[in-house]
Amino acid sequence: MGQRLEAGIFNIPNDKNLPGHNVPAPRVIIDDEAFALKSNLMRPFLYRRAKDDKCKENYNNRLCRARRVVENAFGILAQKWRTYYRPMEVNVETAELIVRTTCILHNFLRGNTEYYDLGAFDNAARRASTVAFTDREKFVEFLARIL
Repeated sequence: MGQRLEAGIFNIPNDKNLPGHNVPAPRVIIDDEAFALKSNLMRPFLYRRAKDDKCKENYNNRLCRARRVVENAFGILAQKWRTYYRPMEVNVETAELIVRTTCILHNFLRGNTEYYDLGAFDNAARRASTVAFTDREKFVEFLARIL
């Protein structure tokens, strides 16, 4: 996944304007502190930078809430498919097939027929680009308006 993001071949939909904005913002993957900030990977601000800035703190809180939704969805998936209870001792291609298959089956059982491309994640370079910082600021400004 990381390699595909870096190469620009991950099939992320085109940028879209945030509600009330004229400037397009990228579609993003929600991240945590363990990964580098990228244009399509949004991570929270460091605590020491956010604690005195209400807008940044609001951004961090909303990002955390969104991550929690994803983690809860994974918990539901893991409850149904016990293969997620332990490390998968298979090659990367097989692990990708297992994840895709369980997501498709899960969605089928819940009546949702949409399919999203999934892949293996590679934690690439740790240095964030200027574009990534600019993109994150778009989300900070947007979320500050709806505070």
